[in-house]
Amino acid sequence: MPYDDTPKDSTTKGRIGEYFVAYLLEREGIECTIVDRRGTDIFCRRSDDSLFTLEVKTASKPIYPSSASKTPRANYDIKRTKADWYAFVDLSTQLVVFKPRSEVVQYANRKFYLDAGDFSPFEMQKTLQQVKG
Repeated sequence: MPYDDTPKDSTTKGRIGEYFVAYLLEREGIECTIVDRRGTDIFCRRSDDSLFTLEVKTASKPIYPSSASKTPRANYDIKRTKADWYAFVDLSTQLVVFKPRSEVVQYANRKFYLDAGDFSPFEMQKTLQQVKG
C-alpha cells in the first residue's frame, strides 16, 4: 500500500503550511514570527523594517469540484480579512501564491478558489517578490 502523507486534520495541515510559508519568506530575507491570533498567522518584517501581517491558507491538494469539471481547484475558507497579505498553499505541489488583502477582501466568510494551474514556480516567485516590496 502506498504511503499517504496527506495531513489527517486541518490543524496539522495549517501548521505545515505556516512553517512552509515562513521558510520561504525567511529565505527571502523577511523575518517571520508565527503567532496564534485570529486572522493572522505570521508577523513579518521586511529588510527595510516595514511590518506586515500574513494569513496562511493551506489545501492538501486541488480537487475536481464536480464530475463535469475539467480543471481541479484548491478550496480555501476565508473567515476574516484582517491580514495585509494571504498565502495560499498547495501541499501536493509545495507551491504558494501570495495575494494582498485587496484581492481577497470580497471573499470574507466565503470560499476562495484557485485552479491547480494557478500554482507554478513562476507564479510563486512573482507573487513572493510582490510581498518583498
